[in-house]
Amino acid sequence: MKAQAHSTAPSDDGDKTIQRRIAAGSTSRPITTAPNSVFDAGRQAKSAAEPPLPTTIAIRRGIEKPAVRQRGRTGVYLQTIRQMQVGDSTEALALKHARSFYARANEYAKTCAPPQQYSFRKLSETTGAVWRDA
Repeated sequence: MKAQAHSTAPSDDGDKTIQRRIAAGSTSRPITTAPNSVFDAGRQAKSAAEPPLPTTIAIRRGIEKPAVRQRGRTGVYLQTIRQMQVGDSTEALALKHARSFYARANEYAKTCAPPQQYSFRKLSETTGAVWRDA
């Protein structure tokens, strides 16, 4: 369809404005690099940030694997859990830390071949301790 002729239509002010109507699909979108939507913009940003996939990957033998680096309290907890023997308990810890330690000990116990068991007791309103039972 071709564009229709200009027509005048009254506006709310009583002024006459010019309107132009173009049928949908009669004109093509201008060629531009601008994104069509915010989703398109996100895709463009992601593809610009990602390095291209390599065409070949080298294989090396005899390289020693670095030790896993423990971060935060988890490393301290795990070291202590591994050293605990049956009947051992932790010193009085802040209640929040004692509960975290107990949760980490139970996670570790699931990975052990001989089953291990840990128990938690509240010592006061602000402290708690963990025992290794088995």
